[in-house]
Amino acid sequence: MMETKQNKHLVLVYVQNPWYYPHIERHWRALSKKYVQITVLACFSEAPQQSLSEVNFVSMGELPQGIIGFLKFMLKVWRWLLWHKWDICQATDPPCLFPAALVSKIKFRPLVYFSMELFQHTPALTNKKLKRKIWYKLEKFGVKNSSKVVTVNQSVADRLQAKFKLNTVNVVRSIPEVQKEQKAPVNLRSRFTLAEDDFILIYQGALEPGRGIEFCCDALKQRSKVHFIILGLGELESWVQERAEKQSNVHYAGAFDFVELMRWATGAQAGLVWIEPIAESYRLSLPGKLFEYMHNLTPVLASPLPEISRIVQEYQVGIVAKDLKKEGFLQALDALVAKKDNFGEDLLRAQKELSWEQEQKKLLEVYHGF
Repeated sequence: MMETKQNKHLVLVYVQNPWYYPHIERHWRALSKKYVQITVLACFSEAPQQSLSEVNFVSMGELPQGIIGFLKFMLKVWRWLLWHKWDICQATDPPCLFPAALVSKIKFRPLVYFSMELFQHTPALTNKKLKRKIWYKLEKFGVKNSSKVVTVNQSVADRLQAKFKLNTVNVVRSIPEVQKEQKAPVNLRSRFTLAEDDFILIYQGALEPGRGIEFCCDALKQRSKVHFIILGLGELESWVQERAEKQSNVHYAGAFDFVELMRWATGAQAGLVWIEPIAESYRLSLPGKLFEYMHNLTPVLASPLPEISRIVQEYQVGIVAKDLKKEGFLQALDALVAKKDNFGEDLLRAQKELSWEQEQKKLLEVYHGF
């Protein structure tokens, strides 16, 4: 029997553009089953048409850049929360948490803090002690005034628990829904004129340092029969385009929406999840792409980081390299090519057990009692 919705107004605050991150949409869709009214405050220029009449989108302007940009963003969030009626707020990461905590303290309203990563340990704050200290103070104030704290994996939960002396940190992972209707995969061999014995490795996501893109391209100079197909946007886009023109087994396909990406992943023989530990937040990350590949029954080639390794090895859905060196990468790749047809049953099990249909129950449980 479907739970009766609570006549309450929930506000979700994000600094990101919500249309670029599928997990954000999963959150508001899940919580719209519990609350009559949902408002999303985020950085975007235009909200696309969407089907949930319960969700109201409010733009906080463009994505903030620099100290002044973040101060303006936090002021906008603070003013909106102060002058509008709401019952519960979920703030994601310190730039959203601090202004939300200030207002929730004034209004005596419950605040849920959702930490997407170890914010002070992101690449952008590496070697910037003063900025890290400021963000730590802001986050500490916000956590102190939060009713509950949630994050994306157990390693980050343990760090937050120790840092802020918390009794409990809830974990809600970024896992996709089971696709009710599987669309036909993209025929990558035909599109890129590949031979039947060529092996297709795909990368989908942000084209940024620390995702293994440059490393993989260099390593694959030694594996001409492995073709690397890259999809996404980001600061490495020009580099990827130039490399694809020069290296015959590297291909850049541009960017697509989430549904189309799933079709591309299904057409590949393996997905790359090669996060490099360029910062502690990266070392402890658990990328949503890992679960997306699994849901498309695509085995993964993974870097040996704790959260990634735990999932890949527990469910036997790919190969984890023994180290982060080129030799370790190539050994793992060769093992994956040799076993490419042996992952089917394990991928089906993982797809069934690791789904948003199951994971959203943890999110809804966080809000129990509000």
